Amino acid sequence: MTHESRNLPPILSLRGIGKSYGPVVAVRDVDLDDPARGTYLRWMFFGAGCVEPAIIDRMLERPDPSRPTALGYGSYGATLNALEKAVSPGPFVLGERFSAVDVYLASQIGWGMGTKALEARPAFERYSARCTDRPAFKRFTAASPMPA
Repeated sequence: MTHESRNLPPILSLRGIGKSYGPVVAVRDVDLDDPARGTYLRWMFFGAGCVEPAIIDRMLERPDPSRPTALGYGSYGATLNALEKAVSPGPFVLGERFSAVDVYLASQIGWGMGTKALEARPAFERYSARCTDRPAFKRFTAASPMPA
């Protein structure tokens, strides 16, 4: 079985259904008794459903719609404002606790700023630096360097 778009092999199976989409993988083992569950899920799916399409629309130079409610994410500016609020209290989305939602959002922020499709706001730069300064990130990048 392949990904719904037919271009990615599944990296996880949920009840026999292959999944390879980042948020699906990241929510598979959410602790249902964790009081932070709602915040975690909210921002994980905000990243998937709002941040990613806003960055893509900006990258492809699509104009903002005349009716922001016509898009699931509203507008580029409103999406960035909400994202900035999510990463600003810090140091991470769940406060002192680093989680998969930080991996996901920091990846989107880094990718978006790197492609110039995401406005490099100071809050995004600080958050990205906190996430990439973690020892686990450094070990990962040392073991799998990005191609030049």
